[in-house]
Amino acid sequence: MLPELRVSGLDTIWLYLDMKAILAFSLLVIFSTHANSQTVSTETHVDFGYVDSSWTYKSEGLGVRFPIPKGWYFMNAATSPSAYVKVGAKMIHIIGYNRPMRVPIADFNRIHNNSIAILFGFSKLPDSAIIIRKPLDYNADKTFYLGITKVLDTVPYNFLRYTCLKCTDESFKDIYTNKVKIGNTEFEGYITGVTDKKGNKMGHFFGIRRISEHYLVLQFNFPDLNAFEQYKEYLKDLTVQ
Repeated sequence: MLPELRVSGLDTIWLYLDMKAILAFSLLVIFSTHANSQTVSTETHVDFGYVDSSWTYKSEGLGVRFPIPKGWYFMNAATSPSAYVKVGAKMIHIIGYNRPMRVPIADFNRIHNNSIAILFGFSKLPDSAIIIRKPLDYNADKTFYLGITKVLDTVPYNFLRYTCLKCTDESFKDIYTNKVKIGNTEFEGYITGVTDKKGNKMGHFFGIRRISEHYLVLQFNFPDLNAFEQYKEYLKDLTVQ
């Protein structure tokens, strides 16, 4: 049974990368790319994947695949300024995402100590333009993103508890959700709350799935608990090997 929704702001330790950090890391990833190899060992490199011409995100090294819904917006934080790009637009607009990218694990762990590297994000907007240049709102309704971070605790529950700064051991038990089936896989996580740029309070799911020495992190926002199950359906085609 899902816990009562508590909307009190994002209660996690993880910080999103600012624009300069994203651009610097994108250059590091690109310079680490081998164009003749799309299969990347998770033992030596972190495979950031790419978005192909059909708007499907793929990471061979992580074993992750997801076709991004048509008509939604891809959240491109690698451009300056950041931009939303309508899914279905020409791939030239997806700077930093349209070819396989990887980075050595040592470099990844050095840069992302206590932070999440966002693999990709997408959001449903009421707009119709192909490109929308405005600050990305990671806390907006119908916003989903996958990221990756190194394992700081091999016990998923302990790791999740560590990320919830405002939780006590007792309160965390109330928001913890075990074995949440999304797509073809199960995530452990918890439900808390965030506030979007307009001041609207949203429910927020934070889930992890271990892949080698890293955690795949899934986060998404929804208006209330009644919508939580429905919003999981937007990810029904997510596959993690």
